[in-house]
Amino acid sequence: MYCPMEFRGTRPHPSWLLLFLALVLGAVAMLVLVLRMGTDLSQSQHDMAIGVAVLVLVLAALVQWLLIRQLAHTHDRALAAESHAQRAQIQLHVALDILPDAIALFDAKDKLVLCNNRYRQLYPMTAHLMVPGARYEDLIRHSARAGAVTEAVGREEQWVQHRLAQHRKSNSVSLQEMFGDQWVRLSERRTPDGGIVSLRTNVTDFIHNERALHAARQQAQLAQQQLHEALEAMPAGLEIYDEQDRLIVYNEHLAHMMPHLPVREALGKTYEQLVWMGLAQGIPSIEPERQAEWVAELLAQRGQHTQAQLRDYPNGRWIHLHETRTASGYLIGVRLDITELVRQRQELDASRAEAQMARELLEDAIETLPEAFALYDKDDRLVACNSQFRKVYPLMTPLMRTGQSFEEMLRHGVQAGQFPEAQGQEDRWIAERMHEHHAAGTATLQQLPDQRWLRVHERRTRSGGIAGVRTDVTELVHKEQQLAAANAQLAQLSTTDGLTGIGNRRHFDERLSNEWNRGARQQMPLALLLVDIDHFKLYNDHYGHVAGDHCLRLVAQALAGCVRRADEMAARYGGEEFVLLLPGTSLDAAREVAQLCLDGIEALALPHASSCTASVLTISIGVASMVPVAGADPSMLVAAADAALYRAKKEGRNQFGLQPETAA
Repeated sequence: MYCPMEFRGTRPHPSWLLLFLALVLGAVAMLVLVLRMGTDLSQSQHDMAIGVAVLVLVLAALVQWLLIRQLAHTHDRALAAESHAQRAQIQLHVALDILPDAIALFDAKDKLVLCNNRYRQLYPMTAHLMVPGARYEDLIRHSARAGAVTEAVGREEQWVQHRLAQHRKSNSVSLQEMFGDQWVRLSERRTPDGGIVSLRTNVTDFIHNERALHAARQQAQLAQQQLHEALEAMPAGLEIYDEQDRLIVYNEHLAHMMPHLPVREALGKTYEQLVWMGLAQGIPSIEPERQAEWVAELLAQRGQHTQAQLRDYPNGRWIHLHETRTASGYLIGVRLDITELVRQRQELDASRAEAQMARELLEDAIETLPEAFALYDKDDRLVACNSQFRKVYPLMTPLMRTGQSFEEMLRHGVQAGQFPEAQGQEDRWIAERMHEHHAAGTATLQQLPDQRWLRVHERRTRSGGIAGVRTDVTELVHKEQQLAAANAQLAQLSTTDGLTGIGNRRHFDERLSNEWNRGARQQMPLALLLVDIDHFKLYNDHYGHVAGDHCLRLVAQALAGCVRRADEMAARYGGEEFVLLLPGTSLDAAREVAQLCLDGIEALALPHASSCTASVLTISIGVASMVPVAGADPSMLVAAADAALYRAKKEGRNQFGLQPETAA
């Protein structure tokens, strides 16, 4: 913005105006004098006076014309000058607006004279106040109140006074933060007439770049520090050579790793120089006449190795050297101290040799065993087995290799038919065998094809593995089977009635005791039927003992046929008396069984000519049932059945009698 300037033309010279006034006044005075004297003057004098007055007036008119021409000329010059001034001001305004910086001019009274558009754009909140004559103080106060200046927020008055003090200095340069993180450099200078030229340059990009540069420097310093810390923290020696193969970076670990070289003094030296320094210290140990050739070979191969190089030093240290050439020609070397690893490897090789020797001794030892032997590790994988083990399990031989698991071998053997006991129940048998194997504490028998038998004896080793011995006990098992069969036959004879083939009195007594105790535990009823053949002595006397024995066998078979469940039994109690023991049977259910027995004997239709009860053979039955009492004598059940039998006989035989209610 600019203030229009006022131009004025050159005024007429004062002498011309005085002359014009003098002539006019002289002419007027002469006319007045002539008029007053009137008749006192002669005609000639009167005419002369009039002529002089007219002449004076003519001269005055001439002077007036000259004055008018001079005024017109002066006015034209003034208009031209004003037009020129306006064009100059417009050009000045355009020139100021073209400037990249904001500029404003204040007069000696600190009032705005002019400013460009940049100045208004810099302060948009006060642009409407930027008119000629506006006070500088009013402008900055309005900017502070509007929040246009960040540093003035909250301290507006203090900032205004500080800014005015800066503004009134003859020369001042300062930075000002604007709203939105915008920054301006203020440059103010005094003009000769006491005014102030204020130049404001937007330096936001410069400030931001300066910040970014500062942050980048900090990051670079931090990265350099972190790199240094990382290099020092590396568990390896690091060395970096430039494109001329001069050492430029190393870490302390390298200095400790190579005490024979003054690494701290080696910066800037070439790798070849360092090699010769090492040779001078005897590292590595190369004959003097071969050193030059060795160095030449070393330099020729430098940076060409794709794998780590193993270096040993006289102090017993072993170093892995990794060299990598970068795209810029630098070479990075990393030295790893693997002395401990080499020692461990040597110890491992020695341990492996010892283990191999121990394994060979173990294989020789187990091979001499007459029994089949196998050893499994803690993961249940085969470690070793002898040839006898392979002979015992020929169908499992394809899987008998070191590292094979016991379960895989077992499943293969089951599928191949190595274990006859597993046929039809493979999964169950495998589960039981795995349980026995892992229990590894008891000897078990194992059947093989062709009726061969093994005794499997397995034990846990101190390392958690399993050692197992298989002994062929086929002959012993066969003898035990024969003995068991004989014992079973003997046991059957001892519990079976020789005449009738059903249980005898001894067997009945044992079962009665067992079922009584079981019924007491489970609080389940136990029933007993006591059966007697009616008039059997007369039958014997009439038909003979052979017929009597036959009669007893038929009655026993008929009564045994009335037993329905596996836990029920029929037995010969003595002479012509029989018993039926019915666990878990109530009195009502026992009555039904008694009726079945009566019907069964009736169905035999054995003639009995000597019977006074019927023409055929009949029986009488005593029925009793009760819930056993722990600790009580089971004979009380027999007594109750006997009392019921007595009642059946008393009431005419060929029927069953029930136990007295008091007994129930």
